[in-house]
Amino acid sequence: MASLYTVGKSWVLAVTIVCMSIFWFHLCKADEDLPETGSVGDDPAQIVAKALLCFNDKYIYSSCEESSRLSASGNLDVSPEYADEYCSGPCLSETHLVLNCIENIMKNFVFYNKATIHDIRDTIKAGCSYGPERGNFDVEEHLEAEESGSNKAATSILFGTMISILMQFSRTAPCLLWRSRTHIFYMFLLLLSLFFLSMSFNQRSPTALALALATRLRFAADYIASFTSVSSSNTCIVSDVRSNCTLSSVTAVERTPGNSLEDGNDVIKDLSSCDIFNGNWVLDDSRPAYIPGSCPYVDDSFNCFKNGRVDFSYVRYRWKPFDCQIPRFNGRKMLEMLRGKRLVFVGDSLNRNMWESLVCSLRESLKDKRRLFEVSTRNEYRTQGFFSLRFQDYQCTIDFIKSPFLVQEWKISDKSEIRRETLRLDMIQGSKYSDADIIVFNTGHWWTHQKTGKGKNYFQEGSHVYDRMEVKEAFTKALKTWAQWVDSNIDRKHTRVFFAGYSSSHFRKGQWDTGGNCHGETEPISNETSLAPYPWMMSILESVISEMKTPVFYLNITKMTAYRKDGHPSIYRPLEIPRTPGMFQDCSHWCLPGVPDFWNELLYAALLISGHDLPNNH
Repeated sequence: MASLYTVGKSWVLAVTIVCMSIFWFHLCKADEDLPETGSVGDDPAQIVAKALLCFNDKYIYSSCEESSRLSASGNLDVSPEYADEYCSGPCLSETHLVLNCIENIMKNFVFYNKATIHDIRDTIKAGCSYGPERGNFDVEEHLEAEESGSNKAATSILFGTMISILMQFSRTAPCLLWRSRTHIFYMFLLLLSLFFLSMSFNQRSPTALALALATRLRFAADYIASFTSVSSSNTCIVSDVRSNCTLSSVTAVERTPGNSLEDGNDVIKDLSSCDIFNGNWVLDDSRPAYIPGSCPYVDDSFNCFKNGRVDFSYVRYRWKPFDCQIPRFNGRKMLEMLRGKRLVFVGDSLNRNMWESLVCSLRESLKDKRRLFEVSTRNEYRTQGFFSLRFQDYQCTIDFIKSPFLVQEWKISDKSEIRRETLRLDMIQGSKYSDADIIVFNTGHWWTHQKTGKGKNYFQEGSHVYDRMEVKEAFTKALKTWAQWVDSNIDRKHTRVFFAGYSSSHFRKGQWDTGGNCHGETEPISNETSLAPYPWMMSILESVISEMKTPVFYLNITKMTAYRKDGHPSIYRPLEIPRTPGMFQDCSHWCLPGVPDFWNELLYAALLISGHDLPNNH
């Protein structure tokens, strides 16, 4: 009976391997026969023609000189001496916008010179780098150099993968390989699988072929390993062979964009007993929440893509708690949760970072993006510090209210009738949001500025202006004023209150106004011992929150942001700011898409923890 069971199990495994190979063959052929974007009924010629219109869109190529624009043939006629002007001017950002436009219409678009969108981006990245390839924007030369090195890369990838798989087989399936006949039989099946797979990729480059085969072989090996009880949870995936994998990598299942966790009761129960803010950043090459440069609500100061940042490493990481898995952000589900409701962000520009990220993430899930309306104008934000957007189909609004201290900025006249600024520690700033369904507060960075830090003739209570007050004492008074206002004015049955913690800065050799910089950082901090100390402000905040009557969900983003020294705009400021050696670098805010997208993923998880359905108040 045991031998029959072994033989039966072997034949089931054999049939599975062959079926999977044939399935991949047909799947990949289907992918080649149809464009990746557009409906099945679309005429391929019409799709290509539509993609070509991106080159002539006057709203995309508007400032770049025609001689420096990307052509439909895939050529970039940029001379080496023009590299500085090209890489720091509008041509760079507008060319990336053209590529985004094409990619949205047809991801498999190939230029007349056989270059792909990825090849063009690689050429631009090399041409704008500060290495030996700077100034070389010859796409065809780049393609030839890449192809010459691809065979070595392909051999290395496949060799490494085969060794890894054989080692895995030797650990997890010894019962299948101990006899020579069984060994030969499975080698035959492996070669048959490789034949089917190579047939499906015969039009692709050696490196792409190797990566595709390696990924599928790894998947097959993991699948076969599932017949045993042995599993691996922290493996660097084959497509990450160029990285050193010092940071944890997510598993294949977690990396699949369409395989997000279901927001079921088991997941919610798991989240409710987990510290979702204690974790690390893991490599994740899935598509960001929204395409860089695609969202019109990203402030120019946070739009690193538009401002010329050509490396995209800062969007390749995802936050992963140590003790649980959080569901990926689901824009449509969150919009359903917000249906008929008002969500308000109140705080400083870091909260605006988060507000813009959420608006863009939700906008990406809309089928008709024209159904998102500005309730207030951008001019109102500049003059009144208020911006409101309405998702019409869901009858919900998402607002941002500028209030960097939460308490009221004030002006008084001294004995010489000179008006000077003070900060009213006993008065909340504005209160036009007490009826909102969800409020996300924050404050912190403005308390580190010079005027606040000195505390000289600045802090005020009633009519009294203190000659001097320590900033810690002033911060405590301000938070207690905020807490009393929340307890007195917020209906706990109607409104959920969140407080976003301090977002870490990463200035080296000074602060923002004394030459501090963070340019050139491309990876997160990997060692927890290298993180900055926990901010004193957050200890005070935690103490104040613990004494409040109103439940406040504390979004403790401090540690997760402390790792991300690579995610700031740094020198990639708006184009009208001259890029000079002594320029002010932004090492406080975050590029979008980027780190704040995962604050909103945690906000989404927190809303799931506190209940699937919010009270229907409107």
